[in-house]
Amino acid sequence: MSIEINAVKRDVKGTGASRRLRRAGTVPGVVYGAGKEAVTLEINAKELFLEFRHEAFHASVLSLNLDGKKETYCYVTSKCTQFATLFNTLIFNV
Repeated sequence: MSIEINAVKRDVKGTGASRRLRRAGTVPGVVYGAGKEAVTLEINAKELFLEFRHEAFHASVLSLNLDGKKETYCYVTSKCTQFATLFNTLIFNV
């Protein structure tokens, strides 16, 4: 099963900026590894939740469509609220 997630690079960093993103319906995330600089990104929360509920999401290599460029990443971890329907942060590794 191939899972594709659409994401957009974000320039703003910090706690306040992340809170504003969450209120707007997006989830902040980061991609790091392979000797490259970390890239901060934002993902649509609803789209992410629909993919996240499938078991394959947790055990597969994901195709991340980042500003029109498709690259493959491994899902590392996420932080969720106590209700597990709202994401706080997503972390990917190259």
